[in-house]
Amino acid sequence: MDPPTPPTIQIRCVCGKRYRVKNAQVGFRASCPSCGSLIEVTPADLVTGFTDDGLIRMSDDAGEARDAILVSPEPIRLAGKGAQPGLTGAIKYTSEDALLSAALTGRAPATFGGGPGATLTTSEPPPAVRTFVGDLFSSFLLAGNRNNAIYLAIGAAWCTALIIVTMLIPFIFKPIVIPGIVLLFIYLSQSYWQVLRMTAQGDDEIPWFASDLDLTEDVVRPTFWVGLVSLFCSTPAMIFASYAQASISGPALHAGVALFLLAGWFFWPVALMSIAIGQSVWFLRPDWLVRCVVAIGPSYALAWLLAAAVVVGGVQALEWVGWLASLTFGLHWSIRLLALFVFPAVTSSVSIYLGYVLFRTIGLLYRHHGQRFPWRF
Repeated sequence: MDPPTPPTIQIRCVCGKRYRVKNAQVGFRASCPSCGSLIEVTPADLVTGFTDDGLIRMSDDAGEARDAILVSPEPIRLAGKGAQPGLTGAIKYTSEDALLSAALTGRAPATFGGGPGATLTTSEPPPAVRTFVGDLFSSFLLAGNRNNAIYLAIGAAWCTALIIVTMLIPFIFKPIVIPGIVLLFIYLSQSYWQVLRMTAQGDDEIPWFASDLDLTEDVVRPTFWVGLVSLFCSTPAMIFASYAQASISGPALHAGVALFLLAGWFFWPVALMSIAIGQSVWFLRPDWLVRCVVAIGPSYALAWLLAAAVVVGGVQALEWVGWLASLTFGLHWSIRLLALFVFPAVTSSVSIYLGYVLFRTIGLLYRHHGQRFPWRF
């Protein structure tokens, strides 16, 4: 059997630039074409794979992207007294050999021998470890990221404008809005897929429109996967309905279909997560899905309930908005004109916001529990 081909993965430099690296392996080092900082591929970077070739700039920064320059690993060297390495400067070494001690032992503070003050001190406490539950509910706060709110607002404004234009213009001219609807579908499809995959990779700031957008990889394939997973989870109910309707009917049939539908869709989040990461129908193996759910444990029930609440709550919210809009019929024209702008904005904002929460919830299943799954990368 041929050895597996190293994947092309997405990484991000400390300066904020995003890249895709071909044939990535743990320990690969390259210098950032923008700032010159050293970028090293870690095991966490291999969570998701991509198919593009070469090193491609992911952000819309000025200048051309260049291939990464391979550099040889730097040898461990002593830090000078008072050195503050790292990105934040929070760690301060108080002796010449403190850095070497920390590197060899993996612990801090490091004190050894009889030398004076071989210690490692920090000027601020280490960051708290994020829990699955904490990350799950931070999704409703857009992961505390202002850029995520901006991207959501852009999508909601776009969707609102399309709804208003569709309602205002005569029927004969409505085909002119089709390009806008297609572009909005492309925007949302690649955005939600990015939310899922990059959340799984540990990134909370989501680029909602990739500079190297590929329609096949970023739009067509995600749409196909979502439809396939939904059909896969609905199959038990469809099989039951086709065979049971000859022997039972009425409330019993409806209850049986609902039960099988609920059982099948219980696996929808883990199935979509698996196929988004694995990029193959092979990852829909029922035994693997069950083992993934068992590996996640009680947290999966919480994630599933949250996902179900998001979907049901979103549908119910849209129904309420439609009901409120119907109450404006027969009222003063100024109120109806206000409703023409307010209700599309509300429905668009609710739908796009809940879509973000749903796909981020699914991505968190891999971020926190991926190492327990039956498949590896």
